[in-house]
Amino acid sequence: MSPTEPASADYRPEADVERLARYFAQRYGGDDRLLEARKALDPEVSFDLPAFEQALRKWGVKVDNTVELFAHIDVDFSGSISVEELLNVLSSPVEEIKRRELQRQRQEVKRIFEGLARSISEKFGSIQDAFAKHGLHGSESSLSLAQFGKLAKQLDMELESAVMQRVFNEIDEDRTGSISVQ
Repeated sequence: MSPTEPASADYRPEADVERLARYFAQRYGGDDRLLEARKALDPEVSFDLPAFEQALRKWGVKVDNTVELFAHIDVDFSGSISVEELLNVLSSPVEEIKRRELQRQRQEVKRIFEGLARSISEKFGSIQDAFAKHGLHGSESSLSLAQFGKLAKQLDMELESAVMQRVFNEIDEDRTGSISVQ
């Protein structure tokens, strides 16, 4: 997988974090590597995604998915990674990394869901009207994942397939493979 390829539904950041941690251990040495890194790195520096990709290349660190790793580290969704955010992730135990990733994915789904609700309200007036626009009428009507993706595109929401699946799964509470007006 190339560093900027969209995420797979099962991306796990632990291996990428471990590779980055190994680099810092080798570069700054020993048990105090993060303390040494804090001293060596300018605390005012932050990385946007292109700068982070460039830094990984410069450091010689190959990761499975730069976009997802960046999102994992950027816990405040600011669009940039501070040195502090980076070093905090590197000092986290594996279970904490897994917990943070799950939390990040939930926050991402919530943000997207809220954006969808706003866009549906603005463009269609209501969820019922949005379903009707797709030829689905009545309380028994439902959208498949493909139809949901089409609706998202109509709302100018470009979502990677893994993110689309997570949002869809969150809405599909009864796990039927479709979402209904109810």
